[in-house]
Amino acid sequence: MEPSKSRKPLLDYIYVPITLKCNRNCKGCVCFSPLVKKETEISLSSFEKALIRLIEIIGSSGVETLQQFDISGGEPLIHSNLLEFLRIARDKLPYTYIVIRSNGLLLPEFIITNYKILQDLKIGISICPYPEIDRKNISDLCKRFKLRFSEKHETTDFRFIKTGISLMPNYREMSNEWERCSDGNSCHTLRIIDDNTAYYTGCSTPAYIDIFDEYFNISFENLLKKGDRINIFNKDTSLNTLLDFHQPIAFCAHCRRRTGIFYENTEISERNIDEWLVGSSHINKVCFY
Repeated sequence: MEPSKSRKPLLDYIYVPITLKCNRNCKGCVCFSPLVKKETEISLSSFEKALIRLIEIIGSSGVETLQQFDISGGEPLIHSNLLEFLRIARDKLPYTYIVIRSNGLLLPEFIITNYKILQDLKIGISICPYPEIDRKNISDLCKRFKLRFSEKHETTDFRFIKTGISLMPNYREMSNEWERCSDGNSCHTLRIIDDNTAYYTGCSTPAYIDIFDEYFNISFENLLKKGDRINIFNKDTSLNTLLDFHQPIAFCAHCRRRTGIFYENTEISERNIDEWLVGSSHINKVCFY
């Protein structure tokens, strides 16, 4: 497949989930957090090792042009070593805007307790506007302690676009869907599992699909063996490898997120496959090529 005409000239945004567990239980969660069965927290050593390798790949100029580095989840605030992750990230990425992307439930106490560290490390805060979150309180705390604050959405008067996966691939439309997908042109996810780190372009759904597969006994993970990820520890992986990877991937043929499933932001997951899967009939085998 030829690289997309929308290829980025540099890596400007990296998204790293440090755990997939969460203290919310959102219906159709894009990270499949309600389905997590086993520990998904990553270690400090694995995180640091992955960052060192990423920096080796992108070079000093890449470090200077990396605009934003998100530490996320799941919910990152439930990871006991979050502050150490922030310290490592700031040490390795001195020029980058580093952000905690949180659902906001634990943020007020966290900010009050750790504001000095967040100030020293120049850490930003980003939240989604769930209805039970006092956004003004969080915003006021950030202003009080001079922390950069951003909300993912401006109001709560909207529906979340959730992960929509189809068992029936549409390879003919996958390029068009990818070009029109905001996530497909913004996200670069590093999924760290022990000492293995895979790089995913486009939305991060393929990075977590093993969680969905294990829970529902589906085999979407097979798609990732067809080029939907890059092992950054492969000796042949270079910056051009990552930039050329900014293109539609096989998993895009199964994605219906742009036109797929919508939920109110108050809906709770019942861990039903229909929360994620588009289509009323479920078959045992996914139609891969």
